[in-house]
Amino acid sequence: MKEYLRQRGFDEEIIKAWKLEPGTDEVKINYLDPEGKLLYTRRNRPRKEPKYISPSSDKMPGGHSWLYGLHMLKYVTDTLLLIEGEYNCISAWIMGHYALGVPGQVMSLKDYHLKDIPDTVKKIIILYDDPKFATERAREILKYFDYEMKVYIATYPDGKDANDYLKEGLAIDFKAIINIADRYLEDQLKSPDLKVKIPDNDFIEAYKDYAGQITDAPEKYHELLALSIIATVLGRQVYLKYGVFNLYPNLYIVLLGKSTVMRKTACLNLAKHIIRKFNNGLILPNDFTPEGLFNLLNDKPAGLISWSEFGAFLINASTKSYQAGLKEFITEAYDCPDLLNKRLSGKEYSINNICLNITTASTIHWFTDRINESDTLGGFLGRFIYMPCKAEDKNGWYYMPQPESMALSNKLVIDIKTISELKGEFKISEEAKTIQIKWLRSHENELEMLEDSKGIIGFYARLSDYLLKFAMLYEISGNRTLEISEGSMLRAVKMVNQLKKSIDELMSDHIAFTKEAKDMQKVLNLIKAGGTIRRDRLLQNSNMTAKQLDEVLSTLIQSNRIIAFNVGEGQRRARAYKLFNQNSFSNNLLNPTNYI
Repeated sequence: MKEYLRQRGFDEEIIKAWKLEPGTDEVKINYLDPEGKLLYTRRNRPRKEPKYISPSSDKMPGGHSWLYGLHMLKYVTDTLLLIEGEYNCISAWIMGHYALGVPGQVMSLKDYHLKDIPDTVKKIIILYDDPKFATERAREILKYFDYEMKVYIATYPDGKDANDYLKEGLAIDFKAIINIADRYLEDQLKSPDLKVKIPDNDFIEAYKDYAGQITDAPEKYHELLALSIIATVLGRQVYLKYGVFNLYPNLYIVLLGKSTVMRKTACLNLAKHIIRKFNNGLILPNDFTPEGLFNLLNDKPAGLISWSEFGAFLINASTKSYQAGLKEFITEAYDCPDLLNKRLSGKEYSINNICLNITTASTIHWFTDRINESDTLGGFLGRFIYMPCKAEDKNGWYYMPQPESMALSNKLVIDIKTISELKGEFKISEEAKTIQIKWLRSHENELEMLEDSKGIIGFYARLSDYLLKFAMLYEISGNRTLEISEGSMLRAVKMVNQLKKSIDELMSDHIAFTKEAKDMQKVLNLIKAGGTIRRDRLLQNSNMTAKQLDEVLSTLIQSNRIIAFNVGEGQRRARAYKLFNQNSFSNNLLNPTNYI
């Protein structure tokens, strides 16, 4: 079998270094631990079936299989190739690549396989025959390394494997395969729980620490408002080239949650308090007529407007004659045009270099009860980002707001002063571009498949803009530079994914425009909140007549959104409802008489 190994490109030195033992009709492949001690032996029989025979698990140390080449880990630096097959592993080393071999591509990578990989390794490239299995291994690696490892997937373009490239003297071509490997990010970039690394001197984290000592409001509120502080302070000083226009990092933010307990107004006031300590002139009046606002913006075109109740603004802007045109103006102002012309009461207003930031808040009920279809489909509401929070999102429970730490407050103002001195055009690093493109591809695929009866695309479409706005702000917060790094783009992806999730829940659970749709949404929410709910309870809580309720329930049952079944026995027998779930429904088919 020595000749068989020579044909694969392995000379005597290689055979010795890798502890291969060629026999009469088989090769013993010895698996060694990181110290070079024998773990177990796998047999390769080239002319027989099966070609490879491994010991049973109970004969392996630890009761499991191991990766091949662990004794070479002491030479590995920052990049590691994970490759299918022992001979391919050896071939990769000969061609100049640090590698570990996996005995079979279907083998899952467990914690005990990955724990020996040195801390110096920052990048793992997976090279398998089948990309499907490579993708599965990529998920496992990312999970083990808490999503901080860079994982790439390489593919053979021509049906060859690493040993073929070695035998044919194609080391340069093999290197090219490694060099063009694609970063694996798809699953990671869809998650609202994406793991991200926070820089040491991060303004947002410092602000969250400051605000979290004063109020028990959710951290999610504080993070968005910290971003708004940076955006307000910078105005139009930083930007990204965006086609023929500039993209500025201004934000329109809506905090959603129950009154009083979620401390929304307290959060808005804290952010304004810090901005005022730096420059009181950046806080614009929050009660105005369009004419008053236009006159103000002629002299002061940049700053923050903060309403304590967004729902009140919506109803006033829709019903009060003196507020006519305000929604349209705010919609146009979002893009920060160089020149914004408005005509009001026969007078022409020209506002140069506008840059508005808006922060506001509302309860979900107050907000959803006052929006209309034209606001959703027309683009006004789509300019805003929405962060709904519940009691479980809170930072504990404080009996009252606590005194601010002047040391933390003063430190924030010093940081803001440094931030305010940044000016110029942003660039995007190549690593950040890779993340942005992969996220954008996935995002636009979702848009293609969306059913849009409620205008959800209008909310989703602006998220690609917000991704870049957030990336700029996170870069400034963490690094104080004008080149968007990979880490800042990942932080932006995480925030946008959280917003996508909140938009989806908001639209599916609360938004309806016709009376019939609103009635169905109300009943669905009551059933969802109760898990299982009786008809008499629905009648009490829905404020509908029995006839109206029955019509809604009938529609929801026929559209497979809820199921009806009987509870109790005899005179206590009653009809109850729960949300339709394919699994729970199929599990109960054994007793179909329960269902009505």
